[in-house]
Amino acid sequence: MVNFGFRIENRHEGGGIRLGFCLVAGMRDADIAAILAVRDQGAFHSLLDFCARVPLRRDPLESLLLCGAFDALHEHRRGLLWRLDETLAKA
Repeated sequence: MVNFGFRIENRHEGGGIRLGFCLVAGMRDADIAAILAVRDQGAFHSLLDFCARVPLRRDPLESLLLCGAFDALHEHRRGLLWRLDETLAKA
């Protein structure tokens, strides 16, 4: 089984702490498996792309947003949160 703990990245990787999915509030084993399966098919290009490819409930998706999982795709978490319902409807 994959280790879903955490790791500290060096400066060249962004210099942050990378959390495992099991540490994100509301994430179930099925959610984690779905993300990993789809992620192996290619990188996500936007939150809409993620939502269209991974069937997640709103609560764990919001938790992923709040912990910074989409920071590399969009510079403003608050903007993503404000438009989350709209994004889910489009997906």
